Amino acid sequence: MEKDHRYHSVRASIEKGYLTEFTQILDIIPKTTLTQGLRISNYRMASILECVDRVTMAEIYTMSNLFEIDYLTIVKLIHNEYTRKKSKKIERQIKPK
Repeated sequence: MEKDHRYHSVRASIEKGYLTEFTQILDIIPKTTLTQGLRISNYRMASILECVDRVTMAEIYTMSNLFEIDYLTIVKLIHNEYTRKKSKKIERQIKPK
């Protein structure tokens, strides 16, 4: 089976700095395609999208192979999203009503 051409688009977009967070990948490649590529269930993908820090190292390495990019680049995307969401959550807790 031939690899979906959009995986190369993801790599190029990451390398050019267009994608800086993990879920932005879904702007290029559909969730179902990524789910199939990672060989995970829809339930598992929903769990990851709900809380990005649930991604396993095995899934990171699989994505690294799919996108043909260093695994640390994937880790950085996950980290960027996690820290942004965490800081937003803290801001909401601090804001007076």
